[in-house]
Amino acid sequence: MKKQITAILTTAMMLCTSIPAVAVPLEISVSAENVSSIDVGKLGDLTYHKYDDHVEIIGCTLTSPHVAIPAMIDGLPVTVIAEGAFDGCTSLSSVFSYASNLEVISANAFAGCTNLTDVVLQARALKEIGERAFADCPYLDSFSSMSDTCEIFDSPDTIPAKVIRAHEGSTAIAYAEKYGIAYEFTEPYDTVNVDGVVYIVYKDHAE
Repeated sequence: MKKQITAILTTAMMLCTSIPAVAVPLEISVSAENVSSIDVGKLGDLTYHKYDDHVEIIGCTLTSPHVAIPAMIDGLPVTVIAEGAFDGCTSLSSVFSYASNLEVISANAFAGCTNLTDVVLQARALKEIGERAFADCPYLDSFSSMSDTCEIFDSPDTIPAKVIRAHEGSTAIAYAEKYGIAYEFTEPYDTVNVDGVVYIVYKDHAE
């Protein structure tokens, strides 16, 4: 009996060494705890995604020709205007951003806003304006930006404004010069919120 068991074990070992290894795919389950939560909400005409640490504006249902991008929603900074968020909002005529934390205006964010005339962006933190962000806005008269280092997608239809207002030496002025757009230098200024009223502070006065 002992000889038979030994023979069986020897044969099994020979078979194991002669069979090539085969990779078996692993199934990995991802817990919901590892994924950032996303909530969808509305604030006036704005629709937004609320993440764990920031808010992204994703759409609009405009009942007014003017829209103000808030600095905060539910205690979180508004940092992104999503791709196509206002695309085709033909009733929109002006955009004003109080959002000092705004970092990204994505591609096509305001494309096709055919009645848009004025854009004022107060965000010094603005890092990027994406491809065709303001394309097909034929009446865009004025574009103002407080950011000095924002990366603007290199195409004439990114900001097809008649006049660009920005700080001297800023990337917005360089963009205007490259594409033959009229420009004006703006004074460095800041904003102050007093009892819910936002004042624009210049060197010698406030509005």
